[in-house]
Amino acid sequence: MSTFNPTAIAKAVLPGILGEVLRRSDVPVPAAQVPETVSKITTAINAGLVKQDVAIVPVKSAWLSKINITAAIAAAIALLAAFGVAIPAEWQVTLVKVVAVFGPILTIVLKTWFTNTVTPSSLPTPPAP
Repeated sequence: MSTFNPTAIAKAVLPGILGEVLRRSDVPVPAAQVPETVSKITTAINAGLVKQDVAIVPVKSAWLSKINITAAIAAAIALLAAFGVAIPAEWQVTLVKVVAVFGPILTIVLKTWFTNTVTPSSLPTPPAP
């Protein structure tokens, strides 16, 4: 009687699953590079290097980026304060200082602890065939 070996099963089916996923139209890997990419990922997984060299993360639009939205809000507040849009003069300098200090801090916190996706521009461009 054979024993159940999940590692052997994963190694046997993983290349086929990866190949199917990488051939999807929404995955930015040229069809000619799929076999090589599957081989590299499978080799990394088999060697136990996934956590060091390969990361599989969701890709989302830059318009949905918390970092970009934070920067846009900070810039908008600073511009409103700088050009005196219904903000008392004594509050303008304070508001700009608060945005200048807390905008980057908020960006660091969001990027470090609350970001588990990347935007398309964060990914390397595949070489032209």
